[in-house]
Amino acid sequence: MKKLLRISIVLAICLSFCLCSVPAFAAGNASSDLDGLGLGTANFNGDVYVYKDPFGERVEENGKACFIAKAANATDVTWYVQSADGATAYKLDEASDTFSGLEVTYNSSKTEVYLRNVPSSMDGWKLLAKFDGQNGPVCSRAAELKVVSNVNDPLWSTINWLQINGFWDWENNCVK
Repeated sequence: MKKLLRISIVLAICLSFCLCSVPAFAAGNASSDLDGLGLGTANFNGDVYVYKDPFGERVEENGKACFIAKAANATDVTWYVQSADGATAYKLDEASDTFSGLEVTYNSSKTEVYLRNVPSSMDGWKLLAKFDGQNGPVCSRAAELKVVSNVNDPLWSTINWLQINGFWDWENNCVK
């Protein structure tokens, strides 16, 4: 009984720590638009609240990828691409200057971004959305882009199964 009580107390402390700590996001020196912005946190004062962070994507070289981020109370969204080490960041609209051949499109609300012709040089880079609001901006969590050259790996088998069974939107490379 005492052991169960100790375990319960330890779990409660760990859960409290996890729920109360929100890691800060910093983009390094490359983009002052992102420096010092915190990750989205819940509040009800009209502040921006990120409720859908993008997920990491694994894509074949010169293939397609889709990232989705959503926030409440946002007035505008700007997507960024950030190096794996966080030292460099670009507005995604300007990334084709660095990543030759990359095509970037959005849905009408810019909460979904579609990448086409993803070059191998983007392997390890991360995408995130900066949401502007009346009380200042908030960033989503960064999602890693993994560029692979071997389409015979298990992930691609899963994607093919999802596509065959109607759960995969191959045109935009997103789970429906």
